[in-house]
Amino acid sequence: FGVCGGSALLAVIYLLRRRITGYPQWLPLSVAGANGAALAAAAVMASARHLHWPYEIIFVNFLYTFFFLGLSFRCAAPLALMVVLGFGLGQAWVGQAPVELIEQTFLLFMTAVLCATAGYLQERIDRENWLRGQRIHELSQRDALTDLLNHRSFFERAEASFRQARREKKNIAVVLGDVDHFKKFNDTHGHMSGDLCLRRVASLMANTARRPLDLVARLGGEECAILFYGAEADWVMG
Repeated sequence: FGVCGGSALLAVIYLLRRRITGYPQWLPLSVAGANGAALAAAAVMASARHLHWPYEIIFVNFLYTFFFLGLSFRCAAPLALMVVLGFGLGQAWVGQAPVELIEQTFLLFMTAVLCATAGYLQERIDRENWLRGQRIHELSQRDALTDLLNHRSFFERAEASFRQARREKKNIAVVLGDVDHFKKFNDTHGHMSGDLCLRRVASLMANTARRPLDLVARLGGEECAILFYGAEADWVMG
């Protein structure tokens, strides 16, 4: 009954993980801890009454509990060690044979190490996936040639800047730039020279907008834009 009840609780937590993000970490941690403590206590009571107890249930349950709930390393490691320590001390207290005690405790300890390692690897994979997603998102916001904001990203951020300026009653200046005779330069000196020219122009424009809320973007072709947040007209014209 205990194993069935624990499995039902694990299923509930699994469904919560799939449907709810940001749930408190203590929820799966408490379920895993209660499940491990109950199985260790059941094994100790069985040894005290000299009853046969399939210790493999503890190991298998231990594994699927930690893998199923996906506990992080900082939660999985101390919890696993506490269950192993409780199991070993309980079995020693009821007078289990030393050879069996060492063998079972060692197997449970190795299972705990495996569970904690799995928690660490899962946490590392989650971090790498998050960083990869952030990098992909950042690349999607940038122009591949100049590394300036692209057309869509510029207008999305500019809209947010206008709303903030309206709330704070700040000025906004937008400067549009176009490289003169770029097509002729590109046809005369080649596309590689044209790309280098655009990169240099983009670098110069980026150096003029160093404040956190300033924006620099390549709108398309040789057209660029700079948004200065909180800029005065005299300063922009100068």
